[in-house]
Amino acid sequence: MNTPIKVIYILSLGHSGSTLLDLILGSHSQIESVGEIMAFGKYWKSFSDNSLKLEEKDCCTCGYHVNECDYWSKVRYEMEANCEELGIVPSFNSKEEINENTYCLLKAVLKISGKK
Repeated sequence: MNTPIKVIYILSLGHSGSTLLDLILGSHSQIESVGEIMAFGKYWKSFSDNSLKLEEKDCCTCGYHVNECDYWSKVRYEMEANCEELGIVPSFNSKEEINENTYCLLKAVLKISGKK
């Protein structure tokens, strides 16, 4: 059985302060902010397909495009090294696949960030 991971999921309308809340929570020493992590599947695919062009808005808070960001590159490599049969884009065909892929991503984020 996988060790549970605590997640705070912020869902809101645009321009309602959710990004500010995300940044404030992420400034805590034991909380890792991952922004709009649901878009990670798109970024994951762009890592392996150089023909996919990310838009200018697809930047990490570090200022680099997500596929050029040191942090997200490390997360990607951690997932590749430790998660079996992930595939190019996480599969959402069943609840089990969603849970496994999400857990794998969050576990990689926590390992790279060193946070809880």
